[in-house]
Amino acid sequence: MKLELITDNWTLQDVNELLVSGLSPTPAGQIAISKDKQSHTFTYLPHAVTQLDCLLTLLTNLVIYDELIVDQGYVATWDREHPQLSRLTRDSLVRPVPFDPNAETLVAVREEIVDRMAVTPSLKAAADEMRKSWRLTGTSDDPHMSALLWGGAGMLARSHILSAPYFGHPFRRTLIKESGFLAARRDAWARTEKIVSAARTQMFKFRYSEIEGALASFNLPPIAVHVVEQATGVDDLLLSAIGLRDKYKKMREWLAVYQHALESEDERKLLANDKLLKSIAKSVEASYGVDETNSTNVSLSVGFFSLSIPVPSPSSAANRFGIRSALTDLVMQSQGENALRKLMKVFGEDKSAFGRDLCDQLRLRYAADT
Repeated sequence: MKLELITDNWTLQDVNELLVSGLSPTPAGQIAISKDKQSHTFTYLPHAVTQLDCLLTLLTNLVIYDELIVDQGYVATWDREHPQLSRLTRDSLVRPVPFDPNAETLVAVREEIVDRMAVTPSLKAAADEMRKSWRLTGTSDDPHMSALLWGGAGMLARSHILSAPYFGHPFRRTLIKESGFLAARRDAWARTEKIVSAARTQMFKFRYSEIEGALASFNLPPIAVHVVEQATGVDDLLLSAIGLRDKYKKMREWLAVYQHALESEDERKLLANDKLLKSIAKSVEASYGVDETNSTNVSLSVGFFSLSIPVPSPSSAANRFGIRSALTDLVMQSQGENALRKLMKVFGEDKSAFGRDLCDQLRLRYAADT
């Protein structure tokens, strides 16, 4: 089976703007929902932070997934100005799929999801206002909220219809997370990345024990780090990701089997895969002398089975072959500090105060303690 992911044209649009026009200092609003679920607010950060988040996401997903699915109706928002982005559809790495936004099934699912994500009175009121506005004028008085709430619900509805996992634009991911909405489609790479990231976090905390707080646990997505380190400039970033697809072919094949096991609820295969992932995390803990109180303590859903995990070290023979080797390499990938500085340099902000501020914000964004 192919390993597919539904993603947003919005993500690709932000990457297009970044590659064509560079890092944008314009403020952009990220939603935050109060803990008591009674109100929502927006925090404003430079659009460049979101642009770079979108870029790192795209670089990772181009390597990991066989193809990315987007809504055909909005491809023109990004598939025009940058030749490397246009190549993605020609090479079938991004597959546009036609969706009728007024189709009865999609509308019904989208409406249900909107109601479930509008968890605060303020979001419910915003959703009602948008419904009225669409009925009267066919537009929304609040385009940003419409893109977040209705757009996000629409993509989750598409995920339901195509039976494929969805990983959206950073702003939509924040809303989904803050609202507590649980998507029905499980994603093998998301599960794998969670454990890889937890192991990397623990490793860097140990290695940089003299640094306190979030910065000690900062780590960029390891595949994106690999891509950036291989690239020679802005125009080479996407080519670098495409060029690394062959190196990660076996991992895509393993993830496709893992994804099938998730969808078919094959508990034996899930148990085997989960044991492998957790054993690699334990290998890192053993190598760095992590005690029980500082363990990554990755929680996996494996039915009624308890895992008895052998703990080989990262340098042991068991870690040097096959998928175990590939996963161990991901854990051992560099933290991403050099990749972050390289990104600032290729976009011309390595010497500026703006570039320094962006680095600080991205270190916090990709730190486990935030």
